Amino acid sequence: MKKKLILGLIAIGIILISAVYYHTIKDTLKIAKNIDKQYWNLMREIQSAHEKCTFPSTKDLGDSQSFIAHAGGAIIYEGKPYTYSNSKEALLQSINNGYTFIELDLMLDSDGQIFGAHDYKHFYGITNAPKDLIDSNSPPSRDYIKQAKIYGVLTPLTRDSINEIFAHNPQVFLVTDKLNDFEAIATQLDFQERILVEVFGLDNYYKARKAGIKYPMLSTNDFRLAKTLGIPMVAAHTGALKDEKTAQLAQEYIANGGCIMMFSTNEQSFIKQHLGVRASKFYTDFWDLQSKDCALSDKQRCKTY
Repeated sequence: MKKKLILGLIAIGIILISAVYYHTIKDTLKIAKNIDKQYWNLMREIQSAHEKCTFPSTKDLGDSQSFIAHAGGAIIYEGKPYTYSNSKEALLQSINNGYTFIELDLMLDSDGQIFGAHDYKHFYGITNAPKDLIDSNSPPSRDYIKQAKIYGVLTPLTRDSINEIFAHNPQVFLVTDKLNDFEAIATQLDFQERILVEVFGLDNYYKARKAGIKYPMLSTNDFRLAKTLGIPMVAAHTGALKDEKTAQLAQEYIANGGCIMMFSTNEQSFIKQHLGVRASKFYTDFWDLQSKDCALSDKQRCKTY
């Protein structure tokens, strides 16, 4: 009886220690389920190094370090605003407007080369492609991309034009997602020291690290899990800040040296409330760094989403 009691106390102790270290048994099981065994050593190396984010938070609404131009940044062309263009004109305008962090959605064309697009169907839709191409949801050819016009007026970004623009603007960082082909990112883009890659799932996070991606960002609202695993940078949705408990965890994560790249907002009051405290940088479409406000005259469209 005494032996059973001792064994029972030991079991309870193990459970309590696990719960304290990982906060909940559920988190422990989640970690074990999602990380392939080959990445455990890498995970331990990251934790033991006590990595901190190299892009510290700021509360300045006019600081280029505080914002990420979303999908190249919105562009107002001939009086009409365009978002999600991932176009050459949008990228160049964002650079000209002082942005140093610019997000581009990247995909691969039919030859396996990087180009700017949110997804194939969306790209075909905004380039007025024939219905059979839109329905196919297959990669476009290089020839199609080169002759296409986004919204009838804007120029698609190719691998070569992306490399050329970033070569001429060494102060600018690329933030990207959608593409989990880390080998393509590592071999086709020439400015590896200035690329932040949003990755989906813990397995992909460690794959990105192993592939040599310097700045992977885990896409998650689970700031407690990221802190536990020693992940220094995450990308998260603004909806996470609507929950008081999650917002507090975000604040603790940043205070502990982590960075949260939060998507997306054009709303001044929301940015003032959270920037530098619960969000390190905000993805934005219409934020004007000079006026420190949304660039749209119709403020009803300056929303958080």
